[in-house]
Order: sequence, then structure tokens, then C-alpha cells
Amino acid sequence: FPPPFLRRCIRLTIKAPDDVARLTDIVNSHLKEWLQGQQSEVKALVTEFINDSKSKELATDQLLNAVFLTIGRKDGAEKTFAQGEIKELRAMLLEKLQ
Repeated sequence: FPPPFLRRCIRLTIKAPDDVARLTDIVNSHLKEWLQGQQSEVKALVTEFINDSKSKELATDQLLNAVFLTIGRKDGAEKTFAQGEIKELRAMLLEKLQ
């Protein structure tokens, strides 16, 4: 952004959540109605997200999108993706930020 714009801004640095408990709380607070009885899957994806974020820049909204699209569903028995498709979709959603 140009300097005149930046002079009018208050800059905040917010530390990204980096532990399983905090990220799981964030996911549950946003998507609890979609995640009934699927906490083990959520925890596994959060752990994968934390491990991936050590080697590439990721944002919490990417995790929320990945959870919603690959785990979140009203009916836990209703699966719209095959296991291979879920893995491919998660890889696309958790790409390094550019």
C-alpha cells in the first residue's frame, strides 16, 4: 500500500494459533452444527494443518474451508467424496499462500 494510506492505518500483528486445542476450538466455534460426532477427524486434520504450517504459510480460513468441505456435513453417514477425492481436495485447499 502507498505510504499516505499506511499512515492512516493502525497496524496490528496477531499471532496465528498454533496448537491443536486452540485451532480445534476455532473450528468448533465456526462449524459446530456441521461436525456432530466427527471430532476425531477434525483433530487429525488440525494436526495435519499444524504440521504443514511449519513448512509453508497457511491461514486459519484455509483450515476452516478444508474442514467444512471434507468433514462437515449434516448427516455424518452421507459422504459426497471418495477418500482419494478428499485427500486431493484437502491438498488443494491447504496450498501455500501466495
